[in-house]
Amino acid sequence: MVKKHNGKIYLFLCYIFLYMPIIFMMIFSFNESRYNNAFTGFSLKWYAELFKDESVMKVFFKHLS
Repeated sequence: MVKKHNGKIYLFLCYIFLYMPIIFMMIFSFNESRYNNAFTGFSLKWYAELFKDESVMKVFFKHLS
């Protein structure tokens, strides 16, 4: 019984280890600051800059069709 719970705890810790960087990247992608050292506020400014870039949009629409 204990080994079964140890396996589940180990699996849970592995998932945390693998998914935490992705979660942090998702949160900090909305950061108002240019640098990731501190979260200064929620903003979509960098996504707007991304979609203004012509080369990024060409690649995006090329893969859609």
